[in-house]
Amino acid sequence: MPSKYYNPFQALDIRVPNRFRQDFGRYCQTHSEDGGKSSALHSPFPRMVDMWFLAVCLGAQEGKPADYDPKDTYKIIDGTIFSSDP
Repeated sequence: MPSKYYNPFQALDIRVPNRFRQDFGRYCQTHSEDGGKSSALHSPFPRMVDMWFLAVCLGAQEGKPADYDPKDTYKIIDGTIFSSDP
């Protein structure tokens, strides 16, 4: 039986430009700069994929493609998270 949810990202690696690596570390609770878990007050996103999703939404609202070099990115998570967390 097919799933009632289809997510085109579930087979892809989620990558972001390297220039945002520190921002993801700063604002995501699971990857704080000191290696521990950060507080929600200073790091409002529980996971990097949550911050990535906000960035996708803001980019869609802007209506223009992102300007980055695909070779200058890093993987934050693989897309399998979307198959279990729609």
